Amino acid sequence: MTGSSRESLIAELDRLQAPRRVPADDYWNFTDLGLALAKTVDEMNRPGANNLQFVFVLTDFVHEPHGSSPYVQGPDASAWQALAKRGEAIRAGKALQVFGLVLPVDGRAGRDIDLVKAVLGELNVIRADAGTLSAWFERQATEIHRTKLALLARADLAKGWSWTVSPEGRHTVLSLRSNLERLTVASTWSPS
Repeated sequence: MTGSSRESLIAELDRLQAPRRVPADDYWNFTDLGLALAKTVDEMNRPGANNLQFVFVLTDFVHEPHGSSPYVQGPDASAWQALAKRGEAIRAGKALQVFGLVLPVDGRAGRDIDLVKAVLGELNVIRADAGTLSAWFERQATEIHRTKLALLARADLAKGWSWTVSPEGRHTVLSLRSNLERLTVASTWSPS
């Protein structure tokens, strides 16, 4: 994400207003976390989906579905239970990180975070406002890159690679081994 797109997102979040409830509410005036999570689980499970997945949930985390939603009942209802089981089954085969950016629309923000956790598992919660959001994006870019590298390294090691790290004077030597050949990469490392 570039600096300008980050600033644009922050500006958009600053413009959000609390929803107004009027007697003739249309469907779009409702927040249905159940339908959103069902679509997220479908996307995570689509053919060809990557096993390394990052999910970002941006909402006020207040579940207020339309009366026709299958998720209008509470978390003990069969629709929620089935969705939680689907989410659990998919998470078992994925390297997944989920981030929940709680938009401060009103005082109820964050009320239904547990519904999201029941479907997507562990959730890194960030209370979003203009100041924290900018700093969070900076940290996440680095952390996501680090996580990708770690997962790729684990996958390669599982294919028959091994590695050792040994000090040699002021240097550290990293040795990588495959079934075919030995690769040695020397690098200088100084403790800070």
